[in-house]
Amino acid sequence: MERRVHTAGGGANGDPLRTVDYALVTLTGFAALMALTDGVGTPCVLPDGRPAVQMLSAVKTVTATLPPIEQQLVQYGSTDLELLPTLKQMAQELGAYTRTTQRATDVHGADVARRSFLQMYGWELACTGPDTYALRSFWEWQSNGSLLKYLVRCLDQSNFPLGRACFVAALQEALQLLHVLSRAGIVLGDLKLENMLVDEHGHVKLSDVDGAGLLDVSLLYATQAVAQQAAVQAAAACLDPCAAAAAVWSAADRLFAEEAPYMVTDAYMPLEMSAYGVMCAASHQHLLGASLGQLLGALQPLLLAAPGREVCWALVTELRVLATGMQTPAHTDRPDLPCVWAQLEGIRARWAV
Repeated sequence: MERRVHTAGGGANGDPLRTVDYALVTLTGFAALMALTDGVGTPCVLPDGRPAVQMLSAVKTVTATLPPIEQQLVQYGSTDLELLPTLKQMAQELGAYTRTTQRATDVHGADVARRSFLQMYGWELACTGPDTYALRSFWEWQSNGSLLKYLVRCLDQSNFPLGRACFVAALQEALQLLHVLSRAGIVLGDLKLENMLVDEHGHVKLSDVDGAGLLDVSLLYATQAVAQQAAVQAAAACLDPCAAAAAVWSAADRLFAEEAPYMVTDAYMPLEMSAYGVMCAASHQHLLGASLGQLLGALQPLLLAAPGREVCWALVTELRVLATGMQTPAHTDRPDLPCVWAQLEGIRARWAV
């Protein structure tokens, strides 16, 4: 049942080894309660009488060996394990996940946060060898894998109308996730197709939020108040209140997060990050456009050379123009989310028949 699906790190430079496995796990305590609340897994009773839940899970493991100075601190009982720099580094993703999902919950409510982010059910720290520790976390499994692989499979379907409909629908879900991030003042530095996962129903969730930055909460609430006031004034003037509020948020999306993301994929890095080390919600358009554009660019020659796939190539070419337009060097020039949504909706309508 268990199989390895991803491996990273663990090189000669001493970086922690990071793996992801698909495995059947047994959860107890609060983790089991969370799984039952979500309706996943199978209830069971352990030999010692404790209630538990068995479920298929994505098990993320971070493994590292303590350097000599930290080994000595542990040996002589001079510090708690959680205070060691190596273990704090191992737990960075869990800390970022907690901060990010809490912000999303505070702003949007628990249901939206749960639909938008991959659900974590628990974690454990184990000593696996001399001065070596493994931090394991248990996450819900998304059967369709990454958004990148899902999009490729959509275009590979023999039923092309269905495949293109699923392709565009998945991109629209990705844009909805960017809307959730924008309204919550969350900036994900490593946002890309590989870090979005798709469930069996084609719904997309955010994963790997390590390195997330947050907009100052007072600035976020001020933006909410201004957007609401703009909507009220627009309605009183018989104008579109939604458009008025969206304009306020579009301006706020250009404000840099006080806490800059510390993780980003170099190939997708926007200019504001490479030049100034800062990012904003508008950076998400560049990150998504860059990762999508790279995929579409790789697919174009393959589809052009494949017999009977010319129509698929035409769709990919049109989508690549959209992806390119999302990557303007200046973050102030990037199309806002309503504009990108309108362009994608236009593509969907043109290819609906």
